[in-house]
Amino acid sequence: MSLTAGQSFFTPADSNVPRHLWVVVSDPARDADHVVIANVSTKAPPDLDPPEPPVTIGPREHPSVSQRSYFRCDEARISPAALLERLLEKRTLSPTKAAPSLLVQKMQAALLASRHTQLDIKGILRSQGWAAGESPTTG
Repeated sequence: MSLTAGQSFFTPADSNVPRHLWVVVSDPARDADHVVIANVSTKAPPDLDPPEPPVTIGPREHPSVSQRSYFRCDEARISPAALLERLLEKRTLSPTKAAPSLLVQKMQAALLASRHTQLDIKGILRSQGWAAGESPTTG
């Protein structure tokens, strides 16, 4: 299995956390070792300091989103690509339809603009050309 930008999956629910939609927002073709994944939640993010308006995702922006949801810049993560591929192959993570490129671009822009995004995540996106106006999804 080869990861792609926009690839989406659900994490399993456990006693503390319901299942969540995650999206690969970096371009695995440009960094084969690590990918940036970002969370979509039906619950609004908590009040963060400094405050930022929440980034919303509508039901038609992703095939697996059925109600207004929120993109969580504060929850974005870097994952080893090989580990993510193994978890998807084993079905520990449940693959779902991919995010459209416009949504991936919206998520990339939100990550770069947010003061709550980890600096190493911003570094990966910038190294892939996003800051220069080139989207990693269209290369």
